[in-house]
Amino acid sequence: MAASEHNEGSTEGNRKVIDNLMLNQLGLRKEDVNTALTIVTGDQSTIEKIRTLKRFLDDCPHGYHQYGWVLPLIQLWHMGWSDLERILDTHWGSTSHTEKGEMHSEDASTFAQALVFDTLCAEVLECWREYYHTDNLETYMACRQPTLHELLQDAQKIVNSYLSTTSAECALHGDLTENLFSTGSQWTSPFRGSTAPAQPKGDQVLANTILRMRNSMLHYEFQSAIADGDIGRAMNVMGVWTFTFCGSGKSKYTNELLELACSFQYEYSNELKTAIMNNWLCNLTGHEGRWFPMDLMQEHNINLLKSMSGNRSAPFADPFFKEIISLNIRNFLDIKESLRSAVRIGAKSGTHKQRKKSVAMRHLRKTMHEHELHKFRATRTLGFEAQDDFAAGYDRFDYTSRIKDFVQRTLADGANLHGSGDVDDDDTIEADFEAPRPSTWEDGELVLGINVADEDEDNVLEEQSAE
Repeated sequence: MAASEHNEGSTEGNRKVIDNLMLNQLGLRKEDVNTALTIVTGDQSTIEKIRTLKRFLDDCPHGYHQYGWVLPLIQLWHMGWSDLERILDTHWGSTSHTEKGEMHSEDASTFAQALVFDTLCAEVLECWREYYHTDNLETYMACRQPTLHELLQDAQKIVNSYLSTTSAECALHGDLTENLFSTGSQWTSPFRGSTAPAQPKGDQVLANTILRMRNSMLHYEFQSAIADGDIGRAMNVMGVWTFTFCGSGKSKYTNELLELACSFQYEYSNELKTAIMNNWLCNLTGHEGRWFPMDLMQEHNINLLKSMSGNRSAPFADPFFKEIISLNIRNFLDIKESLRSAVRIGAKSGTHKQRKKSVAMRHLRKTMHEHELHKFRATRTLGFEAQDDFAAGYDRFDYTSRIKDFVQRTLADGANLHGSGDVDDDDTIEADFEAPRPSTWEDGELVLGINVADEDEDNVLEEQSAE
């Protein structure tokens, strides 16, 4: 579709965008548009504005202008980004509004995913070493040569010990730990005097680690399902996120997921469910493992349009820009690779980045081993207890009127998803944001769109690893 000069940052702007698409560009008649349901997608902020539009015009006597034919649908990449922020806030420390703005303005999604997934990879390998009581996993596997059935059985035991809510609670309270974890050395607190935090009965650091691994693995499962084109697996994770978003205070995404669950369970026809699930993702290559969310594709299109317009709003109203540039934006995105191929310039080798990443992973593994991160050490604490967002969300649903209020509010007005106390989740993308490349699923492994590494930092890690 062609670009437009309308500002989608407002409710009125969204109305103009919808009218432009349906009436001007598609050339449909209002009476025809009103006879069929049209799915309109966007991030949480856009979807909220469209619902506001429907609420304001609900009493309009004219069918088209009531916008009852519009079905607002939340998109997946922005939702995944919101969960990534939640994981960083919970386990790496809260980020201020300014820092989040800086994260949005750079290729932050890939940086954050690299941090979360590389840490998860190192921790999972360390858990296997702990389970087999070995320092060299490759040598152990070569000697033992377990069958696939044995590996799956062992993997389930590791999941029960290091990736479950129950094991995190056992680690925190010191219950049944002998059945779940290896015992580490006696903990000596680094704190003295009045600055010393209260000592837990169990191992607070291990409990935090398990929660981080569980949350990271759920995000990994979501991204893997997306890349593999398995929308059912992605929706299973979204079901869990209904609780974690609620527990972490992301009220509006909680409401969106509640609405989605209720609609799929009680309202949508089988045909509509199929249409939604078949149009959340796209694959521009036709190859397996190359799926990605529609809203991420749109962010790439917007990035290039803004770049070609010189980041000015005026060119968007220019007929040439609307009718030629924007309608062929995918071709412009392919020009660079086409030119590289024409002059036989191959893709950049990833050998150097892989070597630097290997050094960093060895250093991370060494640090985890030295601190006995995945062993149980009674009374261990560093003064921080990570919140279990899933448990907190479950309690809010169970012990408050959260769901009752949602049901009453939406039964009275189907477009009124958010209550007066629901805060803005702020998934709006900054103007200079550069969308990351989609992740891919290759040979049973999730591959991020780009590997991020800082030259100076990796030199330091390489020196430390050599010591």
